[in-house]
Amino acid sequence: MKQKFALITLVLITLLHLNGSAQHTKNQSAKQTEFQMMASLPLMAEDGIRSVTVSDNVSVILSQSSPERIGVRATSDVIKKLSVALVDGNLFLGATKDLAPGERLTVFVRVNELQELVLKGNALVVTQGILQGNDLHVSAAKEAKLSLKSTGKVWFDAPVNYQVENEKGYFMVNGL
Repeated sequence: MKQKFALITLVLITLLHLNGSAQHTKNQSAKQTEFQMMASLPLMAEDGIRSVTVSDNVSVILSQSSPERIGVRATSDVIKKLSVALVDGNLFLGATKDLAPGERLTVFVRVNELQELVLKGNALVVTQGILQGNDLHVSAAKEAKLSLKSTGKVWFDAPVNYQVENEKGYFMVNGL
């Protein structure tokens, strides 16, 4: 009787484990498919992206990358509505078409040695991971939102009615 109980328990544990593994694999597969659906925008950034300017209704997720992997990624729907220009290491992101009320364009930007970040209108920028660098100058409009982590010195040129929280390389900028 004890052997039967132990065998049934073992089978149930194995089935639960397999079900959990399948669910994890399914979730990872969905994330990979979502990332694969994003398209890279062709950019000739021989000198890298030193400056990023983000305009109204654009949300940017910044991440650190190696020089050969810098660039911009977005879904094809976002790319149709996005204005992108790269001039002498300065990346400009904005909306080209009228967006529905409350609509935002989400763009992933990989940088190597970012030196300047400019947020216009209600732009939103969040870092994924920690940006590596020496100095980063940030200018932000009153409606803009920013949350970033950086190993280097970050200095802000923001409106007077801003609160900057700094805690061990983590900076949160909030309009008051």
